[in-house]
Amino acid sequence: MVNATTKAVLTLDTKNLIVRVGCIDGKYGNSCNVTCSKFCKNKKCDRKTGVCTDGCVAGYTGSLCDQKCNDGNYGQNCSEKCGKCLEGTCNHVNGTCTGGCKAGYRTELCDTACEQNRYGNDCINKCGMCLHDKCNHVNGTCVDGCENGYQGNLCKKPCDSGSYGQNCSKSCGQCSNDTCDHVNGTCTSECKVGYRTNLCNITCSTGSYGKECKQKCSKNCMDKEKCNPINGTCKKCADGFRGEKCDQNCSDGTYGLGCKFNCSVHCLDDNSCNKVNGTCSKCHPGWHNNFCSALQLVETGLAIATSSSVYGDYVASRTIDGNTNQQISNCLHTATTGRTEAWLRVDLRKVFSIQSVKFWYRNDRGTAYWNTKRLRGYSIRSSNDTALPLSGSSCYTDPGNVTLPTIIEKDCERTARYVWIYQNNTLDGACPMLEICEVQVFGCETGIDKEQCQKPCTHCKDRSYCNPVSRSCNSEGCALPGYQAPLCQECVVGHYSDNCDKNCSVFCKNHSCEHTTGICTLGCQRGYIGSYCNQTCETDKFGQNCSETCGNCFENKTCNHVNGTCAGGCAAGFMTELCNTSCKDGQYGRDCQLNCSGNCLNMEICDKQNGACESCAEGYQGVKCDDRCETGRYGLNCTRNCGACLNDTDCHHVTGNCSSGCKNGWKDAEKCDKGCIGGRYGNNCGKTCSQFCRNHRCEQNTGICAYGCLKGYTGGDCNQLCEFGKYGQNCSETCGKCFENTCNHINGTCADGCAAGFMTNLCKTRCKDGRYGRDCQFKCSGNCLNQEVCDKQNGTCESCAEGYQGGKCDERCETGSYGLKCTKNCAACLHDTDCHHVTGMCSSGCKKGWKDVEKCDKGCVDGRYGNDCAKNCSKLCKYQTCEQTKGVCLHGCLEGYTGWECSEPQDLSDPTNNYQPILYGVMCTSLVFNIVSVILMVRHGVCQRKRGNQSTTEESAVPPIIYDAVEDNNEYQELGQLSESSHYTELQKI
Repeated sequence: MVNATTKAVLTLDTKNLIVRVGCIDGKYGNSCNVTCSKFCKNKKCDRKTGVCTDGCVAGYTGSLCDQKCNDGNYGQNCSEKCGKCLEGTCNHVNGTCTGGCKAGYRTELCDTACEQNRYGNDCINKCGMCLHDKCNHVNGTCVDGCENGYQGNLCKKPCDSGSYGQNCSKSCGQCSNDTCDHVNGTCTSECKVGYRTNLCNITCSTGSYGKECKQKCSKNCMDKEKCNPINGTCKKCADGFRGEKCDQNCSDGTYGLGCKFNCSVHCLDDNSCNKVNGTCSKCHPGWHNNFCSALQLVETGLAIATSSSVYGDYVASRTIDGNTNQQISNCLHTATTGRTEAWLRVDLRKVFSIQSVKFWYRNDRGTAYWNTKRLRGYSIRSSNDTALPLSGSSCYTDPGNVTLPTIIEKDCERTARYVWIYQNNTLDGACPMLEICEVQVFGCETGIDKEQCQKPCTHCKDRSYCNPVSRSCNSEGCALPGYQAPLCQECVVGHYSDNCDKNCSVFCKNHSCEHTTGICTLGCQRGYIGSYCNQTCETDKFGQNCSETCGNCFENKTCNHVNGTCAGGCAAGFMTELCNTSCKDGQYGRDCQLNCSGNCLNMEICDKQNGACESCAEGYQGVKCDDRCETGRYGLNCTRNCGACLNDTDCHHVTGNCSSGCKNGWKDAEKCDKGCIGGRYGNNCGKTCSQFCRNHRCEQNTGICAYGCLKGYTGGDCNQLCEFGKYGQNCSETCGKCFENTCNHINGTCADGCAAGFMTNLCKTRCKDGRYGRDCQFKCSGNCLNQEVCDKQNGTCESCAEGYQGGKCDERCETGSYGLKCTKNCAACLHDTDCHHVTGMCSSGCKKGWKDVEKCDKGCVDGRYGNDCAKNCSKLCKYQTCEQTKGVCLHGCLEGYTGWECSEPQDLSDPTNNYQPILYGVMCTSLVFNIVSVILMVRHGVCQRKRGNQSTTEESAVPPIIYDAVEDNNEYQELGQLSESSHYTELQKI
């Protein structure tokens, strides 16, 4: 049982006969008049103390559950820790971070780090080109370093020009524009001359040179087809060639290495000298061997020829007369009879180094003649005295088994004075004999071996005498410049010219030059170019072959052409002697002597030239981020305003904290940037924001609604309704066509419906065609002219279709009228019935005397009467005309006849047969009837016009119906045209 006053509960325990008294759930205290904390779980508390017996709901603590969780905690029993909330604390109930998350965290609870490859506030920033796509979720620094081609803590900056790869540690190759792809090093343009591959880091392969290594080295380079990869020049040419690229043959008369040697003057002509090895294809007379350097030792007039015997006058002297004619008349012929041997001996008059012996044999009988066999088995011998040498001294012995040519030359390397041709052949049964026409012996002075003998003294000037042993030249000197007497050897290293008395350029590599011209054959020392290495590198180049590009010298000055050093120091952003190395991270300026501010956003490095940052860390501004935020500002880009710090003191430029406390009306002792919460404002947040403030938030000092008003309200505190005719957000929308012009100030709906012509809740939509009136509830008559739609407000038509009248065209024509605007009168319908209101047709047929069964608007023509004018007037009627209904003769009868139809003969003597007065009466009656009919029809038309005018006045401006003429009836019109002798005229005289 519950006490209605105290809310106490009386419970009877019938088993134990105990009566218990207690408060109902939700109440406690002596009188049960205190309500448990609304934050008690299940709204239950101890009935005496009010302590929440089931604990607290999420977000509250304390025995009475009257304390919010401390900052940093939330949830059931305040046991949950807030996530990484930007403002340091979270909603004490559900843990959501209303102000957002700290950099690097996301979700409503800010308890989850950014996903891989994201970082920063709200995880909106994408990591740079981090290796393995891993960066610090807070500041974006790359954990494992950068991908190829990027540098800096965030790996967002491409490698500086001229470098690429991992940590930008590799230098670009020989790219023509000194720039390569910062990732893989491929040249964005073509390679410099002499280099190849995508990286332009490999010189041309053996045998090629020039742009893209497309040109082929001369095959005449001495060093196995290697040439300078840039310009294709050869260090040395193969024998027989000259020119920088060895693409020219030696000039006529020269040969050998560098074309330094002159051909033997004993070559028959310059064309007969081989330009490679100097051998002669033909020699001047008296000279022999490949170089035409061996003398013909048999000199006519000096040598002496002796034979073993003589036949006739074919004496031995004929063999040394210089005549090589092989006719027997020019030859030696030894005697044959009783001889066992035959020989020819040539005395050279002194000892020579003999090389070869050549002789011409008789051939005047042809080579097939048997006497050529006489020579078979011969031998060539030498001696230093006149005694016949033994066979052991032979330098050549013919085997004797083949037919021999008639001109024979055999090597005979001997040192001797006498040369013998010996024959003791008896193989053919004949006595030995010789038939030799000419003998030549080739060799040189003694003391010179075969090889030396074959080398002419071409190194001596004018090919003068040289010592056959030492090869030294006489006082005339050397034949070519670049050789040093007496041996005429090449100049020693460092010298050149005719007498080797000039020094090679000091800038030749290894001080070595070509001994004749002084051209630096090994190239130039660093910093010099040109054939003589007498030109310094052009501007912006240095080093070997001037192939290296200067670094970034101060004021774009050129570097030292030898070593590339910058005498005036480096341009901003570079360091080292060569100024080709970017400043280390954290440094900038000339020679990298300045330190970055250290205040770039996310610890990014500053620009190494001017120290500028892409963006500044919180609390700093300026190009170099070396200026603190100005007074009243703090945070990222100094875009945040300081809170309401006490006494208008400035806040911390980074955190925005107010060190001196907050002004009244503000809270959060750190930043003083949070006004009253929960819809409160004013001093100590003692006032409540208007319930019509949007989001229930107002300006903490004035109570002005911070986010504007709810729909339907206006004013700074949103306590004013929208003015008449307005509604919605900011009262910016205009009411529709409401009945009596008012709408709901919030949503614009018309409570009393729409004005005539409009529909829908907002009454902004006009009626659909065919509807009108309030809320478009009425349907148009459908009888507007040409099916036009009616007025959507009042349903009126501009004009009515045929058969209808009234403002809305919803009334049929009145009885007796029809057609457009009801201006036409019905005709003589049978039994005076009405005609059709649209077509004027008589559905019941026509009266007598009328025809046209549709409208009955045409009377009988002259001579006809009755139903459908089917009867003919009596032929006895005067003029054969009669009244159209009864057939009464209108003009009387022909003479001698009487009666209505003049069908009775007239007895002129019998007054009783005089029907003329009666006829006059009937005709008069008929005339009155017709006149009355016409008057009624005219009056009907006038009334119809009046009603039409009244309807127009009441409904709308409908055009008046105008009757142009009275109905066209021939009979009526003829009433005024009767002749003076007619019965009607007689009636006037009665």
